[in-house]
Amino acid sequence: MQLALMILGFLFAGLILLLVLALALPVDVRFRLSRSAELRFAADVRAFGGWGPWVKITPGKKKPKPKPPAQRHKKKRKKWSMPVNRPWQDVFAAVKCLISDLLGAFSIHELRVEGEFGAYDPADTGAIYGMLAPFVYSPCGQVNISPNFEGPCLKGQCVAVLRFTPFALAPPFLRFGWTLWGPKT
Repeated sequence: MQLALMILGFLFAGLILLLVLALALPVDVRFRLSRSAELRFAADVRAFGGWGPWVKITPGKKKPKPKPPAQRHKKKRKKWSMPVNRPWQDVFAAVKCLISDLLGAFSIHELRVEGEFGAYDPADTGAIYGMLAPFVYSPCGQVNISPNFEGPCLKGQCVAVLRFTPFALAPPFLRFGWTLWGPKT
């Protein structure tokens, strides 16, 4: 009996160790966006520091929902107004800090953009290309965008791989929870 309990204990400790190791290794999330005739989007995830296989996480095409029957009479609602003391300001401030902290946990591992765009007016196309020039000539990735002065068009593809460590996401969420539900001073 003791031997069986020891084996179960070692198995449980090994599983906990594997879970901690999996959470400590980086995770890659790949986003692919392309447009030629229609817009296509795909997202994949790869765990274990880039050593695992890519697993597709985007759902397939959605079926159209049937339209609900029209309602005859609608009751008038009272207009909702914010209370005077505005208790949601703390929540909005905490969400703002959470988003900024989460953005710091992600890094761009790979970025490839190839595309062609154009507007009705060639001057607008040139102005947009001028605004995109810092991205075209930046060292952060391979960006190849070309303007089309002949008429309106938008086609191309983009591949971005973001890398994050699951343990790095814990402090922002803990800080968010402490801000909302921790002791108030």
